Amino acid sequence: MPTAATTNSTLTSQSSSYYKNGKMYNKKRNTEKTRLKYLLPVLVWIGFIAFSLAAVVYSLTQSTWLEGTETLDGQGPSSVRREVGLFVQCDYVAGEPDNCFQTGVVNNITIWRASAFFFAIGVFGSALVMLMMVSVLVRISLRSLVLPWAKFIMGVTSVAYIVAVTLFPLGFIYIDDECASTNEGGCGLACSVSGNEMEYFSLCAPYKVSTGTFAMFVGVLAFFLCSSCTRCV
Repeated sequence: MPTAATTNSTLTSQSSSYYKNGKMYNKKRNTEKTRLKYLLPVLVWIGFIAFSLAAVVYSLTQSTWLEGTETLDGQGPSSVRREVGLFVQCDYVAGEPDNCFQTGVVNNITIWRASAFFFAIGVFGSALVMLMMVSVLVRISLRSLVLPWAKFIMGVTSVAYIVAVTLFPLGFIYIDDECASTNEGGCGLACSVSGNEMEYFSLCAPYKVSTGTFAMFVGVLAFFLCSSCTRCV
């Protein structure tokens, strides 16, 4: 005769399993599989966003978006190497202390100020989406509530990044303008060939895009790749 403990154990075992198409399935095991099915794409998504955010933030702190070495006329140093970023500019002259300064609001190029503004929106949006996805990772029940908003914010962030990236090369035409004051960024760059000048989306020698720009493009590209895979989550 079965005891009460045996009966309870049998009922518990039966309640944790069910039959479907003539086969027995374990509810707990299926729940764990379902959780893993949802969490794995979320983990990948968080990884891409974290990488994108790190790359973009790193690029914004660098002066190496553009760089080139100008030959100086007259007495004194024969050349100066300039590095120009959205927020930092550095002038390196042989035998003199490095002259690096924050540009930011004193940047000569209004279009670059707008570009920096949209990059800031992109960084904020990326960080917000990452935090939202971490909340889903911690509590899978929030998935249906958080994901639609996360995808919407990713769409807005994508637009902000597109505008920011487009505005940056539009400002090239202004970087050979004369500087109105000392330590004013995004100005005073000179072409090595007389008669040449900066154009929209085009730099004149000796200047070229450098590692800061490449890091920015890698970060933005990673974000777009992640954004295009939202249906997988």
